[in-house]
Amino acid sequence: LFGLAWDLLYDFLQKYLWDHDWPGVFQFYAGIVEGVFLGLILGTIGLPKIPRAEFQLVTFIQHYGLVWLGIYLSAWIVMRLLFPRWRFRGGEWLGNWPKGS
Repeated sequence: LFGLAWDLLYDFLQKYLWDHDWPGVFQFYAGIVEGVFLGLILGTIGLPKIPRAEFQLVTFIQHYGLVWLGIYLSAWIVMRLLFPRWRFRGGEWLGNWPKGS
């Protein structure tokens, strides 16, 4: 539920930016907020298939951090190299854009 609300808020706010995309630092901070929230949930009540007693903070930080860093770098480096105009269309590859865009 938190993720759904977070995505709805993210999408709503994104529509007000000139290029319909977040600056990289906002995405970086969003990853930290999501990691802290997930870590707190896992550490306090646990999740299905992940009992609270088996939660290890160091392992979580390593795993979450490496996976999130890989996704962040691929979005900000790889995708920008492969699709240079992607940023100026809000991440959309297909659509009805004006001629010359």
